[in-house]
Amino acid sequence: MRALALLSLVVLVGVAGWLVADRTTTSDDVDVFDRQGLVTRVVDGDTLRARIGGSTERVRLIGIDAPERGECYSTRSTALLRGMAEGTVVRILGDATQQARDRFGRLLAYVVLPDGIDAGRVLLVRGAALVFETRSAFARHDAYAEAQASAERGAVGLHGACR
Repeated sequence: MRALALLSLVVLVGVAGWLVADRTTTSDDVDVFDRQGLVTRVVDGDTLRARIGGSTERVRLIGIDAPERGECYSTRSTALLRGMAEGTVVRILGDATQQARDRFGRLLAYVVLPDGIDAGRVLLVRGAALVFETRSAFARHDAYAEAQASAERGAVGLHGACR
């Protein structure tokens, strides 16, 4: 019985150590992970596939909701993200206010382009997506809401084309 308890303790300490070592924070102090990934495919305006280390991950951009296939502006939204990110090495940043994965198993993250620009914010500014409200507000919510409001005021993208 003692051996089993000791083994359980060792496993727990090992897992905790691995989790701590795998998580780094940025200057915002909200990112749960910060990884580099090569974007191998853009699925749609808010989802992509990225090669991170030795595996390919499906990544869902935190805080935005792009039109679904067949909806107004979906083709342009997908093309915009594809033009910015596909074939590019990007930073993939988690957010401590959100789960690491969604119900479909996709990694939830901000995608930062090589020039430091947030791809999700660009999609909002260009009117290619809307702010996706989450149960607990994501860290960049205010900046994203302002980006969307600016696009709405200017009838940019879907705000002008889909009304």
